[in-house]
Amino acid sequence: VTGLYEGASDAWITDGWLQPAEAEAHGVFMARELIELADPFIVTSEFAADLARMDARPEDRGRVTVCPYAYPPPVPRPPGTEESGLIATFGLVNAIKQSELLLAAFALVHRADSAARLAFVGPIDPALLEGYHALAVQMGVADVVTFTGEVDDTEYERWLARASVAVQLRSATNGETSGAVADCLAHGVVTVVTDAGPAHALPDFVAKVPVEVTP
Repeated sequence: VTGLYEGASDAWITDGWLQPAEAEAHGVFMARELIELADPFIVTSEFAADLARMDARPEDRGRVTVCPYAYPPPVPRPPGTEESGLIATFGLVNAIKQSELLLAAFALVHRADSAARLAFVGPIDPALLEGYHALAVQMGVADVVTFTGEVDDTEYERWLARASVAVQLRSATNGETSGAVADCLAHGVVTVVTDAGPAHALPDFVAKVPVEVTP
């Protein structure tokens, strides 16, 4: 970081890593060298292009170009597959996806509707799984929260077909377009997203919440 970015500080580094929130706050996205070497440097949204141009040297900003994200074709939902009350979140499970916030929000939902269930569909680090399971126990919802771990394509499709609502949150963004959100929309799942990054540009067929949203 300090070699590529003038004014970069070692204080931005935690446990050997530049944390996403620090990268976003200081405009350090580690793309500068790649942009210098690539012609063109292709991103999937105007938001990502703006970040890349901000990250690049002035003379290299013209190398950045947008190729819109290729959303998958729509998948019709067979009648009777959607399960009322099944809330799901798709993709890698980690702190950036605001998983603790989602658990806290779900606890409130379950208090109002005992039929509600929550599924985290995607890979999760074992230590993180242990912590989130303990949090679910503490909130009294462990018996209605499922962590699938990594699933194959067929099982992933089953969860998409069954989900009543998908919640895809983020606390920070590097400009990436969410493949999980694209999958949810292609399968006709009602989807809640964080109003940040490329998701901000989505039309109002998604429900948007701010990064600072509370449970």
